[in-house]
Amino acid sequence: MKPMLSMHGMPGRRLWFWLGVSFAAHLAVIWLLGERPRLPSPETDVFRTVLTENLAPLAARLPDYDDPQVFALPSPRGFSGSGWLRAKAQAHEYHEWMDEQRWLPLPVDQLGQTFIQHVRLLTEPTPPMPRKAEPVLSPLVTDLVMDWAPARSRLQLEGALAARLKTPLPAAPTLAHKEVLKPTILELMVDERGHVFSALVLGESGLPAADELAVQLARQLDFQPAASPGLVSGRLVVVWQVQAATNTVPSTVPAAAP
Repeated sequence: MKPMLSMHGMPGRRLWFWLGVSFAAHLAVIWLLGERPRLPSPETDVFRTVLTENLAPLAARLPDYDDPQVFALPSPRGFSGSGWLRAKAQAHEYHEWMDEQRWLPLPVDQLGQTFIQHVRLLTEPTPPMPRKAEPVLSPLVTDLVMDWAPARSRLQLEGALAARLKTPLPAAPTLAHKEVLKPTILELMVDERGHVFSALVLGESGLPAADELAVQLARQLDFQPAASPGLVSGRLVVVWQVQAATNTVPSTVPAAAP
């Protein structure tokens, strides 16, 4: 069994050794980082000595040269006494300023003019109000032609095909419908013989049966033969006139005449 080390053994000595080393390291850091006192320069001491030698004769002439309050604190017996502690009070001289009396001129000939003008405005009659001119009635024009609603449906041919039309345009029937229809716009293609090659619906009227009737009317058109071969395009516009349908008459579209 190993013997136990006492407090005065080797571990205790090592502890005190490391404590001393740590204390010495702290002192070294404080000495390195601490501020060292600055030595006064010899030039400052020489300036102070010369200044003291020059002021000493002047200070010795003061009556209270031995009194330390002459330079330490403001005192009536020192330089502050004659400067501001024993200053004489200034006497204030009161001067009363008086302006001469200047009366306003009195316009005798204008006395009461304001009152007279006020009474005149109250007694004068009120000016008459301007009379409003009578309205001028324009005569009613009765010879106007209301062409915004056509009397019956009609066809309009546009483009280069209008000059080649051989037969008059067929008459379009009036449709029985409860609403107004938009014009049906067709694009026609005509060959060199003057026959309608195709009729394509570009703008619908809102009623499919009316558009089909417009295509049938376009097929009935006959044109002059062309001098050169090829297809010529044009436009056919069918403006529909509708008539309100009754309960007994069905809303149908009559077939085009062959």
